[in-house]
Amino acid sequence: MKKILLLVAMGSVLLWTVFTSSALVIYPGMDFRVENETYTVNTTMVFDQITVSDTFIVFNETGFSVLSPNGITITLVYISDHIPCAIYGETVMDFSASTTSGTVWLSLSGFPVNNEYLITRNAVNHSTSTANGTGVISFSTTVWGSPQRFKVFLQTQTSGEPTPPQISGMTRTTSDPLDTSPTYGWVNVCGDFSTSHDYTVPSGVIDSSIHFVGAHQALFIEK
Repeated sequence: MKKILLLVAMGSVLLWTVFTSSALVIYPGMDFRVENETYTVNTTMVFDQITVSDTFIVFNETGFSVLSPNGITITLVYISDHIPCAIYGETVMDFSASTTSGTVWLSLSGFPVNNEYLITRNAVNHSTSTANGTGVISFSTTVWGSPQRFKVFLQTQTSGEPTPPQISGMTRTTSDPLDTSPTYGWVNVCGDFSTSHDYTVPSGVIDSSIHFVGAHQALFIEK
């Protein structure tokens, strides 16, 4: 029988499973309450953890903070488990919302800073939002009367890469003897792998082979 462990700290509840499974399985009909919001799922969903606070809820790393003048039900359909790795046009969230009336503000967290996302409502473009400095996107909606289906797509992605290292105008120096000597325990493998190649790792390395795809890759393998 699966056991659920609840940790209460500073007004929030952290849930995860212990003993029989490392995952928290949520079935249709199970729900979570945050203020006047009810969160549920339309199909079985699996999470590593769920954090329930007085004002927000977080499924794994993706959070909901909702302001609604009336009771509202959020039904999860899909939450990507790799939002930071999403590609252009990929769906990262899918959920429906149902309330009686009024303007509802939704703030969703867990997004890479400065990435822009497209939000659709019932398959029609609704708005765009850029993740702020804390990784939050937000939007509002006012048309109700029936459940509204919202999807979030990656629209514009920032590289997030640091300043590239200097690769020209440098003086090359080498150790004596070279640190690629077998006595130093390293083997350098580099070249133009424009097609797939298999490299057999020397005896004593944990993995028996390494598969390369792409060009100009370098690998340093410790014996």
